[in-house]
Amino acid sequence: MTMQFRPATARDTLLLASLAREAFDPMFGEGWSSSQLTGTLSQPHAWSEIASRNDTPLGFTLSRIAADEAELLLVAVHPKERGQGLGRELLLRAAGHAVNNGARFMHLEVRKNNLPALNIYRAAGFCEVGQRTAYYRGMDGHAHDAVTMKRELPIISA
Repeated sequence: MTMQFRPATARDTLLLASLAREAFDPMFGEGWSSSQLTGTLSQPHAWSEIASRNDTPLGFTLSRIAADEAELLLVAVHPKERGQGLGRELLLRAAGHAVNNGARFMHLEVRKNNLPALNIYRAAGFCEVGQRTAYYRGMDGHAHDAVTMKRELPIISA
């Protein structure tokens, strides 16, 4: 069966938090709690989209817009779905939503050593514009640097 996509609402925050726990290794401190997700989704220009197959949630994005700039806050993909294009599809859909809502640029942060994510973002036309030292903090207290990236919109699917 094909992948279905639907907007997430505040009622989905426990589901999103559960997906985040599966998608993000706590060693790196990238996942968000349900309270963080609820707070962000309650903002007026924030949105999230859930990808599912056979009613099984497999990934989501969380983004927001301020003026003409969008920020991709999270892309979560269930580990069993990685490497099959879902992360790229979620990214393109988030960028499309941003364009439709007036954004001209999209920004994101990604852990410096998250090579699969960096490859997806670079292939989609994102360029490194800076770094944030010790941006992520894992459960063990170890800090991980982030790369900040930016892309002029719209992102055109290849």
